[in-house]
Amino acid sequence: AAHWKFAKKEGPVDLSSYAEAVDAKKLSMKGIYPIDAPEFEYHEDDGKYYRSIYGAPQKDALTGEQMAFDNILIESCIWGERGKGYLYFHVLDAGHFGWFANGGKMIPVRWQKTGDYEATRFFDPLGNEITLSPGKTMVCIAREGADSFTADGTEYGL
Repeated sequence: AAHWKFAKKEGPVDLSSYAEAVDAKKLSMKGIYPIDAPEFEYHEDDGKYYRSIYGAPQKDALTGEQMAFDNILIESCIWGERGKGYLYFHVLDAGHFGWFANGGKMIPVRWQKTGDYEATRFFDPLGNEITLSPGKTMVCIAREGADSFTADGTEYGL
């Protein structure tokens, strides 16, 4: 089975049809990753989210181009502390909350991963597995009940 469901190039993903869809043209992950404070800025001309860290574009070491993603997934996980600043995350789980950003919009999702060698599946508010745009996907792992991020200036708790 395929790892994730992808749209065909002829039929790009359109999240605007969901009643729960919100604008997501600029995402700040500072509330999840406070040190490098990643941000993603959506560019309508090519439909990609461009990543910056430490307040500057994050460049690919081989090409020198700014890193860009077609899909952004935010996965809220149960977590704990191991001491000395180390965290652990439960990524084999089901029913936890997240967000899916694509095309300048964002919808809430639920995720599940049923085994070590199984893909993490993300489901829309109607319970259907989401469809991703072909291309690169960034998955941001967050601490459930502790982290937050902003989309177009609105804060979302996880």
